[in-house]
Amino acid sequence: MKMLDWLKTPSGVIATSGLSLMSFIARSLLDWRYTFPYLMEMTTGIVAGMLLWNVLFAALWVFGMVNLRPDRKAAFRILMSMNVFHLVFNGILSTLAMCPSPCPTLWPVGEIIIQSGTLTGFLGVLSLWLYRRHNRKFVF
Repeated sequence: MKMLDWLKTPSGVIATSGLSLMSFIARSLLDWRYTFPYLMEMTTGIVAGMLLWNVLFAALWVFGMVNLRPDRKAAFRILMSMNVFHLVFNGILSTLAMCPSPCPTLWPVGEIIIQSGTLTGFLGVLSLWLYRRHNRKFVF
């Protein structure tokens, strides 16, 4: 029960979202090194676009963690969106569609990174949901 109480706090939300962000960055680095060179001929525009996407995504995630307060709806929505995106795309869909277990990409480290996306994304979403229920004084 104490773990659920801690997940409701801003510290718990920031910790679980931070773990989810680190898992996202690890997955991005794994894809950059081992997956993207095999999928396409990487032109300068594609590389710049993917790099910009990852930097903006991580910056938005950090912005949500820094500005999380009960009176800030936007920060909550940003964090929830990032964690749900990470859970669905880097966790569940990666396991089901792109690299089913056992994933040959840098096995076993790649498998651990992909499975951590599911775990950390779920913890981030759970923590944010508990935080929202605990702070019912504002409407989402």
